[in-house]
Amino acid sequence: MAPPLGLAAYRLATTALAPAVPFFLRQRALRGKEDTLRMRERLGYASVERPEGRLIWIHGASVGESVAALPLIEAFLKSGNNALVTSGTVTSAKLMAERLPTGAIHQYAPVDTPAAAKEPGVIMDASFDNNGDPTSATMAFYQYKGTEWTFVKQFAAGN
Repeated sequence: MAPPLGLAAYRLATTALAPAVPFFLRQRALRGKEDTLRMRERLGYASVERPEGRLIWIHGASVGESVAALPLIEAFLKSGNNALVTSGTVTSAKLMAERLPTGAIHQYAPVDTPAAAKEPGVIMDASFDNNGDPTSATMAFYQYKGTEWTFVKQFAAGN
C-alpha cells in the first residue's frame, strides 16, 4: 500500500533537501543556535552509547516541555528503565545538563531526514490531565513494523 500523498511529498522533500542540512546546521552554529561539539547528534549519530536494558525515549520540543517531563523521567529511572531525553535547542540542552537525574541521557533531536532517522523505532504519545501535570500522564507507545505504526502499550505514569 502506497503512503498517503502528503507523506510521500514530505519524504521526497526531506530526501531532496538532506544534502543541504549540514550547511544549514553550520549556519545556525555561527549564530549560536547549534552546539558545534554535538552537531553530529542532529545528524542521527549518538554521542553516548546505548545503555543495556529498556530505554524510554522522551522528547521535549521546548524548554517547558523538557522541564515538565522531569518527574516522568525520574519515575522511569526509579522503575529500572533507562531514559533518553531529546530536545532541539541549545538552551534546553544546557538546562537538561543541569537538571536531568543521574542515569538519564540527553541528546539533540535528529533532524528529520532519511539518513538521520535510519531506523524508525518506537514513538510515544502522551496526554496530560487538564493542569498539564506530567505525573498523571497517560502514554501510548507505538512501534513501526514493516510499513505501519502499531499500538504496543498504554499506561499511566503513576502506575
